[in-house]
Order: sequence, then structure tokens, then C-alpha cells
Amino acid sequence: MTIKSSKSKKKTAKKKKLTSIRKRAESIPAKLEKALEECSATTTYLNSIINAVADPIFVKDRQHRWVFLNNAYCRLKGRSRDELIGKSVHDIDPKNEADVMWQDDEIVFDTGQEHVGEGERTDSEGIVHFTETKKTLYKNEKGEDFIVGVVRDITERKRMEVALQVSQRRFKLAAGSWHLGIWDRDIETGNQLWDDRMCEIYGTTKDSYPVTFEAWKKCLHPDDRERVVEERQAADRGDKDYDTEFRILHPDGSVKYIKAKGIMIRDTEGKPIQAIGINWDITEQKNLEEKLRNLSLTDDLTGLYNRRGFFTMGEPLLKLAKRYKNLVFLLYADLDEFKKINDVLGHYEGDQALIDTATIFKATFRETDIVARIGGDEFVVIFIVGKREDADIVTARFKERVKAHNNISGRAYKLSISAGISCYDPSDPRSIDDLLKQAEKLMYEEKMLRQKTG
Repeated sequence: MTIKSSKSKKKTAKKKKLTSIRKRAESIPAKLEKALEECSATTTYLNSIINAVADPIFVKDRQHRWVFLNNAYCRLKGRSRDELIGKSVHDIDPKNEADVMWQDDEIVFDTGQEHVGEGERTDSEGIVHFTETKKTLYKNEKGEDFIVGVVRDITERKRMEVALQVSQRRFKLAAGSWHLGIWDRDIETGNQLWDDRMCEIYGTTKDSYPVTFEAWKKCLHPDDRERVVEERQAADRGDKDYDTEFRILHPDGSVKYIKAKGIMIRDTEGKPIQAIGINWDITEQKNLEEKLRNLSLTDDLTGLYNRRGFFTMGEPLLKLAKRYKNLVFLLYADLDEFKKINDVLGHYEGDQALIDTATIFKATFRETDIVARIGGDEFVVIFIVGKREDADIVTARFKERVKAHNNISGRAYKLSISAGISCYDPSDPRSIDDLLKQAEKLMYEEKMLRQKTG
């Protein structure tokens, strides 16, 4: 009884176990089908992402055969996916291009290192594209090697680079003919390149001079530095063209005048990436302009300003006096009996009298004062002092110098000068012509008084 009961229980347990195994076995196909569906959905999802990428993507096996391609790669090749999968570059591409790509693949397979290279690819229509390809080694769980590659079409960039190189060669040719210095600056890094002429202009060499913004800024004349830096920054922002003149402090101690122009090169999105420009030394031109200006503004005989120079320099001085509320005095002087000196002693002695008078004016007044000979024997001075009493002191000093000159000159005549003085008050501004008229009137009053008193 006990033995039969035990055998019955074993049979029941075995039956249950078999039933459980059978149920699990029956559920396997359904689970497998679900797993396959999930895997397919994941694969579809990944494929949709990869196919949405604009850059061509490919995967090759160890035999250099394509095993995966995205839509962009198929478009680049001009062929369908079915035409490419399982094929190699030697089946599709021109031999010279295929050989290069095959060798690049071998480098990645052999070294396991990432490889980036540029090359030409010809599509199905025979159009050549410049491309940049990045290849990476991938090893799956079975230990099999694959290459994953991403291709970028850089044809437009290459065309721009070639065009830029041509432009730069033409630019350098023209610059060399005109002795222009060429500079090139990377906007992102701030790094600059100078050619030999640029170094020559700034009195340095490529080995000894760090071509940085700070080093260049130190070369600028202190009076020009702030303005020129602001102009360069405005050009970098695109607010204005870079077209300016400035002075530099040359290592030999001289001051040089520089003309500078520059253009900004931008990428396809309008972002500035590079600035190219020229400098040329215009010091000789500036010196010549100054000489010509002096010739037109100065009196040949005395070296003082002439009438044109007097008005050219005097009118801005009155404007500054008005702005800063300074008193300005105008002294009008006339050489007495100048005609008599000319008629009796001759024009040579007349010229000497004018030169002596000019010398006394130069000795009495400051370099910043404006001293001019505006007529045959007429002289004027514009000068700034704090108050009327100071102006009277300066006038008295001038007359004392005239007396001192007469005592030692040894000439056959004595200098006699009549003078009148007018005042420019910024609270009641007047024109330079009005000041001249008033001072001239006072000068003639003094001259008449001298003639009456002998």
C-alpha cells in the first residue's frame, strides 16, 4: 500500500514537470517572434536615423566589401544600395581612385588607428567630387573587423581655397610691384603672418618679432593708438572697412607714416574667418606734403607764416579758445619808415630789416604762437595768455628786444615798430578779420602819435 502510493506520487510529479516543459517550449516561438519584431523595429529606427544624416556613411568587411550604406552614400555613388552591397571599390570606382581608397582601408585594418584623408571621387555621371573621409576600425563580438567610414563632400570648400590661393598670388604680385607689406590674420586664433616687406616696414625680422596684436599695438604712435585699435575692431565686427592711416615708432627712433587697408573673408554663413591686408610706408609722401604745405603757408624771406598760413592756422586756434574759454590776443605790428630804408639804402637792407624783425618776433613768442608776415612790412601774432596784463607784459618784452637789437646791430638804421593789440573773448566771440581790423586801427593810432611827438 505504501509502495503503490509512493510510485503514484512520482508519476504525478513527472507528469506535471513534462507539462511545464511543454508549455515553455510552446511559448518559445511567440517570444522569439516578439524579440525578432523588437530587433527589427530597433534596426528600422537606427536605419532611419542613419539615413537622415546628410554625410555619406558606409561599413566594409575585411574583404573591403560594402555591408552597410546609408542613402547619402548611395546618392554620392549615383547607384542603388542593391548595386553596391557586397561589392568593393574596384568593382565600382576608377582604378586610380579605388587603389587609393583600398590602401587607406588597409592602413586602418593593419594599425587599428583612425584615418582621415582627402581625395577625389568620381560619381556615376563622371563628375569629380573632392571628399574628406574619416575611417574607424570596428570589431564585433565575434572578433571580426569592419571599417566604419563617414564621407564629407568638400568640393565647394576646395574651389574656394583654390580661388583664394589664386587671389593671394595675384595680390602678392601686385603688392611686390608697389612695395606693399602683406599681413594675414586668423580671426578665431588671432595669429598673424607678415611677409618680408611688412617686417622691413616695421624695422624687424620674422625671427625676432612676435606677430601678435599686443606687439603690433606697441608699435603704434601713442597719439594714434586708441583710434587705430578701434578702427580695426570695427572692421572685425563688419561695421566698416579697414582703411586708415597711422604713425608707428620705428626701432631706429624715427616716426613713420603708414597707410593700411584690409578685407574680411567670411564663411558661407557670413562669419568672419580671416583678414587679409596691406601696409605701405607713406612717410616720404607725407614729408613731401608737409614741404608743399609749408611752401604755400610760409614766407620765403622770413620763414614766418604768410597771410594764407596765418588764416589757416589762426582760425582753428580761435575755435579751440572758444571751446576751452581761453583769452586770445592778436598783435598787429608795422615796421616804421620801411619804404625809406628801401629807397635810401636799397632792397638788400630792406630785406635785412624784415629778417631782423622776424628774428625778434621768433625770440619773443613761443613756438605754439602763430607769427606771420601778412604784407610787405606788416606782421601779426596770435597768442594765448591768461589775462590782459600778461599780454601787455609780452608786448613790452617785444619792444625791449627791439631796443636791444638796435644797440648791437651796427646797421645804418634803427628798427622802429608800431603795434596794436586786440583781444578775443570767448564770451563775446568775433571773427579773425574783426580782430585784425581792431588791432590794425590801434597800430595806426600809435604810429600817428609817434609821428606827432617825433
